[in-house]
Amino acid sequence: MSDKVKNILLAIIPVIIVGGLCSYITRTGVAGWYAQMAKSSLTPPNYVFSVAWSIIYILLMISFYRLLSHVSTEKASAYRFYWQQLILQVLWCFLFFKAKLPLIGGLVILWLVITVFRMILAFLKIDKTAGFLNIFYLLYICFASFLNWSFLYRNALITTF
Repeated sequence: MSDKVKNILLAIIPVIIVGGLCSYITRTGVAGWYAQMAKSSLTPPNYVFSVAWSIIYILLMISFYRLLSHVSTEKASAYRFYWQQLILQVLWCFLFFKAKLPLIGGLVILWLVITVFRMILAFLKIDKTAGFLNIFYLLYICFASFLNWSFLYRNALITTF
């Protein structure tokens, strides 16, 4: 198997696995307890999340493939942040939707925001396009973080926001 094929598979397969896990976990929570809770007036319809995540996942695949194709001594930290954000995505979905722990999920999503920001900085050092491809992801995660914390406030799970 050529290096190009290996890189394509390494860029695509983990993202598909994470996307599938997050989709499954989220779907069960959205259809259950979450539907009955108060949400921010800025919360978009559910289908918007699917579209946004589809775009994010495609951009993640492309940006990581670009990174894999470069020769650089800076790759170790970029890889670490990339894998960490994938794990944090699944962890947030599990904590928020499955375990019904939105406060802990709120802390994890803040960690995810920081990780994605650091991932972008690490990617930019190696391939500017790969870094810029993740700006939408960062903006989306910031918005999702706002929604998470707004959810906590609106449902009296925290008293200040």
